[in-house]
Amino acid sequence: NGGAGTPFCEIHVFDPDGWHEKIFVGDGIHYHDWGIVHQYTTDYSNSNSPGQHGRSHTTENEPKFKTFQDTVKELGHVGHALDIMKVDCKLCEWDIFQDWFDHGGGDGGTGTSRNTDGGGGNEQHDSGEVDEVKGVHIIHQLLVEVHGTPETRINAFFDKMRDEHYVIFHKEPNTQTFGGTCQDYAFLKLRPDFFKL
Repeated sequence: NGGAGTPFCEIHVFDPDGWHEKIFVGDGIHYHDWGIVHQYTTDYSNSNSPGQHGRSHTTENEPKFKTFQDTVKELGHVGHALDIMKVDCKLCEWDIFQDWFDHGGGDGGTGTSRNTDGGGGNEQHDSGEVDEVKGVHIIHQLLVEVHGTPETRINAFFDKMRDEHYVIFHKEPNTQTFGGTCQDYAFLKLRPDFFKL
């Protein structure tokens, strides 16, 4: 949308630990100094969660964490499509994956199937009830590094990927960190009729 040499896409990086001071952040890359937390979390330093962040939320350096929905809203991306979303958050993926698909306001995070109107403004339930969109419209590719295999979350994670019409097109182990229990998954969003074959 800009002149010659202007990036044609937006790249956003989120990390509350100040990595922008340690890496080069070039033109077209927007660094945000907060992490993403589950939308129903009130204690950002909950050590009992399988997605333990191990970071505190203090008034000295607020905001350290925001929900996925608040982040989408703050960036002006409500109802937009994301071409690629990369997630590597050291266990928080197990806490926040439902939020990636919580597009509207009526299902309380359960991920009830919705029909979008395509305009980025409202979503309509199969029942006809309409909710205001609060998330992104679609994520075309989802790249996620999963850490460990928490038995209370692992099946729900992969079931949700399938329910949202994603297929795995790449998988790669990361044996150098996290005790060798990390896996990088690359998911691609397909049309619903693919899953009827």
